[in-house]
Amino acid sequence: MSRVPLSVLDLSPFGSGQTSADGLRASIELAQAAERLGYRRYWVAEHHFNPGIAGAAPHVLLASVAAVTHSIRVGTAATIIGNYSPAQVAEAAGIVAQLHPGRFDLGIGRSGSRSAAATALPAASEDRVVDGLLLPAARPFAGFDSERFVVQARLLGRTEADAERFADDVADILSFFDGTFSPPEDVPIHVTPAEGADVAVWIHGSTAGPSARLAGELGLPFGANYHVAPGFVLEAIAEYRAAFRPGRIAEPYVIVSVDAVVAETDAASRRLAAGYGRWVHSIRAGQGAVPFPSPDEADAEPLTADELAVVRDRLDTQFVGSPETVVERLETLQRVTGADELLVTTVTHDHADRVRSYELLAEAWGDGPEPAGAAGEAASVSPEWSIRLVRTEEYERAGEVTADAYLSSYDKLSDEYVASLRDVASRVGGGDVWVAVEPGGEILGTVWVARPNRPLAEMAQPGETDFRQLAVAPAARGRGIGEALTRHVIDLARERGSHRVVMNSGPEMTGAHALYAKLGFERLSEREGAWEVQPGRWIELYTFGYDLAPEPAVSPPA
Repeated sequence: MSRVPLSVLDLSPFGSGQTSADGLRASIELAQAAERLGYRRYWVAEHHFNPGIAGAAPHVLLASVAAVTHSIRVGTAATIIGNYSPAQVAEAAGIVAQLHPGRFDLGIGRSGSRSAAATALPAASEDRVVDGLLLPAARPFAGFDSERFVVQARLLGRTEADAERFADDVADILSFFDGTFSPPEDVPIHVTPAEGADVAVWIHGSTAGPSARLAGELGLPFGANYHVAPGFVLEAIAEYRAAFRPGRIAEPYVIVSVDAVVAETDAASRRLAAGYGRWVHSIRAGQGAVPFPSPDEADAEPLTADELAVVRDRLDTQFVGSPETVVERLETLQRVTGADELLVTTVTHDHADRVRSYELLAEAWGDGPEPAGAAGEAASVSPEWSIRLVRTEEYERAGEVTADAYLSSYDKLSDEYVASLRDVASRVGGGDVWVAVEPGGEILGTVWVARPNRPLAEMAQPGETDFRQLAVAPAARGRGIGEALTRHVIDLARERGSHRVVMNSGPEMTGAHALYAKLGFERLSEREGAWEVQPGRWIELYTFGYDLAPEPAVSPPA
């Protein structure tokens, strides 16, 4: 079975005897580990007034996470829309996205009303098992503290109408990024720095309700919460897919979340997860998540039968075990839900155990077969080198690599043209420069890729992803770097829903053509154009296009 990418969901929890500062520092370290291990995304959650969770301000935390990572996508899962105005959400996401372009995912969650919180989730009469996946009946919360909910809502500025405005709030956020917002007062408003920011917007939901439908109707990717409401995951996904219309992405894309704890053996992992029942019960009892109990504390205070009944669904759907055990359960979850990606959240008392859990899972999952159509993802994470966006301090070296590659491949390049190859700073202003780098930082290859809806050349048509200056350092040729960069461009195109790439220059383009042919992509008619390479001297350019549609796999939204 093909294995889909794995991503990380982090709540910034901390254990008994630890502090919120410990939890936040642990999140920074976990994000760096997730990037090193090849996880696709690192998302943080938003939880307020929880004694054992530090992740209350996800946009602030993500700024710190993005600053110490380089290639992994970062985002929220989810920003609870009722806690902010839409403009505040867009501004916060825009700031991080502008500083770290091409990496930000804004996940949006619908606020719960007081009445919804009181009833928790809709009732499910009995447990179901679908093709090996447990879909448990929902358990009622242990108790609903109405006064506490009112106080929390007041402190966050929530109102009963928040949930009803969800669709309008999401529409406003999208328009802020697009620069199309027009208030009823007909006053020109530009939400800086959100406008033009490269942000992928997701919607998250737990049931077959308004969130799933809206994600489908707007053509946005959807996050289905198996780890929060496992009994309703299939209905939520079905609702999303039934409502889907092409929009920000061309095809439905679903990420499914799951709780998991991995250790070397089943017994060792069960001990690490021993405090999970008490932790979940504290949430459902209305007090908020407590600091995660140690294994000894969990043994000393076991759940009563009544308490166990409240959390049984979460315990039964937490994937706990050796790498082999958890991989088998993840494969079942992916097969039954049809998830395009899995989002793993792990909570343990000790931070080192949490990092080790993700390490063991990444290693075991990576040993499986490569997913169809995702070869570029595998190529981007190599033990010898990786692909990421260029950093400011690397502009000069990246320009040298590009110029050296062109000079070694072509004759009679003008000084002006070579200078343009070296000018990475201006190239970054017009598009994204991706580099293949060794662990020590040596740049091996480069490619310049357009940003969504911002073509690099007039010959590129709307909806296409165009790129150029695909180059590999002469000394690094023969290591598969050109192919990996080409596959990376394919992934970027699919992530944006364009399913088409066009290109018009670069010494590695011959290899790119061969790769596209091998993958069975359809060659499009060349488009002729001209470019002034120096005053009064023009050269004819041919843009070569490829339709990526023949490959059936759905790739992640950017």
